[in-house]
Amino acid sequence: MKKVVALVLTLSVFLSLAACSVSFGEKYALTVDGVRVSDEIYSYYLDAVISDPEKYGLEPEPDKASVREKVKYLCTEYVAVCSEYANMGLELGVSSKYTVSDRVGKLWLTFGSYYGSKGISKQTITKIETYNATRDALFTAYYGENGTRAVNSDEVKRYFETNYVGFRAIIGYFFKSDENGTEILMTTEEKTETVKKFNEMKDQIDAGTNIEDLGNAGAGTYGINYADFTVLKSDSADYPIGFFQAVWALENGKASTFALDNYVFLVVREDLSKKEDGYFEQYRGDCLKALRSDEFERIVDYMVGQYSAKENDLVINGLFKKYR
Repeated sequence: MKKVVALVLTLSVFLSLAACSVSFGEKYALTVDGVRVSDEIYSYYLDAVISDPEKYGLEPEPDKASVREKVKYLCTEYVAVCSEYANMGLELGVSSKYTVSDRVGKLWLTFGSYYGSKGISKQTITKIETYNATRDALFTAYYGENGTRAVNSDEVKRYFETNYVGFRAIIGYFFKSDENGTEILMTTEEKTETVKKFNEMKDQIDAGTNIEDLGNAGAGTYGINYADFTVLKSDSADYPIGFFQAVWALENGKASTFALDNYVFLVVREDLSKKEDGYFEQYRGDCLKALRSDEFERIVDYMVGQYSAKENDLVINGLFKKYR
């Protein structure tokens, strides 16, 4: 990696965008091959790691050395990814910048007081969110259409067709309310009667009744809910185990009734393959991430390994004292 060229580009491009960079006037926590990372950016990652260490591969109660090493890694990654993106001659588009601005506004409205208590300014949150957008954009520059490591469209489409399904459903559950208003499990006979009602609704759909009409008519009835058009991914935990597979096996447009756990479902599978509906394009980015995220993380890890970080012990020790 031509780090000298990359870092020059990083400074010239990202300083002007207030993204993935720090000014030399700020107090810095460490330098990454000569690029200073501010104490506020360090504080952001320090707070993230301490707040949820397991997310970053650490023990629930990690020691200071482990936290410090992880934060150093994240700060180095911050510089490495920005450098690579700039080295490719890329910059975020207007839409991405607007999305960043919108997200920062919402984050600051909700968490501004908290970040302020940690010495983290709105400007730094803007830099972090711009970095996150840059990281996503680098992934797309690698694996998106016309990317340097572009994934074949047929592979992406196969993944989409195998791991996504669309449906509408009427959902019932095998519970009832007793005289005290407490939910209790139905008897076997009551469960059988509930399934019978769902089978009768299926017969109505087979005869031409729209599931939306049945669902809206039943909505509000105790124990029955209508799920309007939904796109579900195979690893979703929103429905019981086996639900995705049961729906995926259905023919588009056909109704089916089945029970899982303490639920009974009346489902009509919807066709996601119609180009005019645009579902494939809508979920294309998610499919790419599922297919290539592991590879991308290995590439980023390699990039990080090409950089050397030098910590400012005085500043870092002071930041750690906030978390005693």
